[in-house]
Amino acid sequence: MLNRAGYSLYQASDEAQELSGPGINTVVAPQSLETSNVQLPSEVTHMIMALRAYAANQNVINAIDQTASRMIDQVGAP
Repeated sequence: MLNRAGYSLYQASDEAQELSGPGINTVVAPQSLETSNVQLPSEVTHMIMALRAYAANQNVINAIDQTASRMIDQVGAP
């Protein structure tokens, strides 16, 4: 857990410091960039597929609702 230590500064709580240990085999690579662990094209594709599945399910629910509404209107009519 982090505790606020200033305007944009945070400090690890005492509990977190007790649980932490020294970094073993840690290497700092100067002048290097950290890459993302997210594959953007793949994630966008998954989001589009999920959106299409959601829309298809919504259309099915609307069709069932319309069918039930027509059935109620026809059965309830004298």
